[in-house]
Amino acid sequence: MELEYYKEAIEGNIDAFKGKGDEEIVSILTPNKNTILHVHITNYTHNVSDAFVEKILDMCPALLLKTNVKDETILHIAARYGHLKIVRQLIDFAKGLTRDIDGVGVEKRLIRALNDKKDTALHEAARYGHTKVVEALIKEESDHSHFGINVCGETPLYIAIERRYWNMVDAILDNSDSLQYNGPNGRTALHAATIFGDKEKVSKLLTRNLFLAKQADENGWVPLHLAVIVGRSEIIELLVSKDRSTTYMRDNKGRTALHLAALDSKVSAMEIILKYCPDCCELVDEKGCNALHYTTMDEEASYFYPTAFKEILKNEPLMRNLCNEKDDDGNTPLHYIARLAPKWKTYHYHVLLEPQFQGVVDMMACNKYGQNPLDVARADMTLYSSSKNKIFTKLEHIGAMLGGRVLDKHLREKEQEKRHDPAVDKKKGNKTNGEHGVSGIAASYLSVVAILIATVTFTAGFTLPGGLNQDKGSPLLKYNAAFIAFVITDSLSFILSTSVVLLIFVPILVNKVARDEPFEEVSQQLVITCFMLTIVAMGFMIIAFGTGLYAVLGVSKGFGVVTLLIVLSFFFIIIIFITMVIERMKESEVVYDDILFNHNYSPFRVRDIQLSDIV
Repeated sequence: MELEYYKEAIEGNIDAFKGKGDEEIVSILTPNKNTILHVHITNYTHNVSDAFVEKILDMCPALLLKTNVKDETILHIAARYGHLKIVRQLIDFAKGLTRDIDGVGVEKRLIRALNDKKDTALHEAARYGHTKVVEALIKEESDHSHFGINVCGETPLYIAIERRYWNMVDAILDNSDSLQYNGPNGRTALHAATIFGDKEKVSKLLTRNLFLAKQADENGWVPLHLAVIVGRSEIIELLVSKDRSTTYMRDNKGRTALHLAALDSKVSAMEIILKYCPDCCELVDEKGCNALHYTTMDEEASYFYPTAFKEILKNEPLMRNLCNEKDDDGNTPLHYIARLAPKWKTYHYHVLLEPQFQGVVDMMACNKYGQNPLDVARADMTLYSSSKNKIFTKLEHIGAMLGGRVLDKHLREKEQEKRHDPAVDKKKGNKTNGEHGVSGIAASYLSVVAILIATVTFTAGFTLPGGLNQDKGSPLLKYNAAFIAFVITDSLSFILSTSVVLLIFVPILVNKVARDEPFEEVSQQLVITCFMLTIVAMGFMIIAFGTGLYAVLGVSKGFGVVTLLIVLSFFFIIIIFITMVIERMKESEVVYDDILFNHNYSPFRVRDIQLSDIV
């Protein structure tokens, strides 16, 4: 497009195009095939002129349906930028044109036109929140069967709900026929309303189409599953009250909404589901786990809400009956609690660990590998470590005893390996090996540094600055303040560096002899402690070096002070380093917050949601 035409199109100057024929006006295009009307309507810096649009269309009606390289008509552009007056003008102009052979008006063709992303003008208006434009388009075409999914799997209704344009949602629901509810990843508008909306919008959608409550996405999740995940109690009750059968529907892993509520400790959701469908607690997932098993599966939680869940077990006989039900490997919920023993060494709470369940729960139930719950808890611990473990001691307190069916530890470990998921074991193994490897390397470096510091300070202790009195063997500078500071700091540095060496090697020897818990479980904390001690020892060594020089060079005060300041610049470098580390930690916290937000919210649009990996 020539620069003159481009500027005149932006300004809306009709005089520049008077006297030109249809073919000439149609041929005035940008590299992306935008016509002068595309250019004018896209313009932000000047007011869009409906008079210019009207006169250009009168001169060249072919521009009405003319598309650019993205297959966008001028109605797509007008809807995107919210030019309500232009939208109405284009539709009215189209109505005055001749109908097709099949009787479809040009205005219908214009409204139903798809761009290369399969978006109609209604999609564009919905995406950018132009409610008035949406209302105008719906008024002309209320049959939403012509507004299907785009390449992203979105319909206008789904877009409006996901972006929280609630007035627009009401306009679409109240004025449309044959609504299209589809969304990405097999989801529907009801899935989106369950996540982002409120009870009113969910109720409105259910009134229009109750079948939406049973429609599952690619994960096998119906809206009730999502309501449980996001913790929307009022929506959970609405969905269950409208269609009780959804509580029995399972996802691709065989899990019901009750399973997910139990997994995430959402007791209120469990109460609502059990109030309407108490027998749904009998359903198990693909591995034979019931809802009570799932209350023990979150390894990051240190307790499962005691009071509320205790009431559920008290008031729901079917739920209480699950205490001794086994999964496909013969594990009861108590076995699952017991397997957390190595992780929760100091504290872990679960209702089933209370004494009042001593007569309800079978403490000696064995899985298919011959292990009862206490055997499982004891499997990876020594006698000493198990005596300090809270879960182990709680199990003993409520009557659990070690069994005698699996006496050979190696056989027990072999059987445990068989029941593990290889993929999960590989992932856990890689993580453990990685952590142990990093800790081991750090420990080896620290030991080398500590030995060097100990060697230097030990040598300095016997080659005192200033020399010795040959007659008495005492230091010549023993009354010098700088010399006294040297002796004290050199001694402290030697003691601290020697302690680091001791801290690194003694636990390894103890672990080797006592066969206690793996060294890697404590190595990270130990490495941090040794690192701090090494830094302090290094600081004392620097001070000893500086004070030693000052004691020797004290006769020349200026030279001694300068030398001491140069040596002590080490601490200035340390301060800068610590400041940089703190700044990096703050940045990491911000990044972690972003990751946490994405983990909690973005997965709702991801095809393969990873919540199932928890189980």
